[in-house]
Amino acid sequence: MGAGGRRYDGHMSEAPTRHWDDTVNPPADVTPIGSVRCRQRAAVRGTVAAASATRWTGGPVLEVEIEDPTGLLLVAFFGRDHIAGVEAGHRLTVEGVPVRRYGRPVLMNPLFWVEP
Repeated sequence: MGAGGRRYDGHMSEAPTRHWDDTVNPPADVTPIGSVRCRQRAAVRGTVAAASATRWTGGPVLEVEIEDPTGLLLVAFFGRDHIAGVEAGHRLTVEGVPVRRYGRPVLMNPLFWVEP
């Protein structure tokens, strides 16, 4: 039993955008980047506007900015300086729970799918 006498079922409290175990296929339903809210699970699809290797406290990070017609979202991949196919102009779908960093939503280490 979890806190408050509720049974823990292994899932987060938010409703996932799709079945938890399906990580092979990108989600069918995506949220426009301009509608992304911190601490609410979201899947977004956009075009990589920029990708650069940098360092945050603790080590290397690949910072990727993806955009759609509604906005721009920063995605951070810790411990990486490059991911094959994640480069400017390519389409990318990411899914995770955004957090606020420097006043804007950031997806950290999300599930991701590089699209052909």
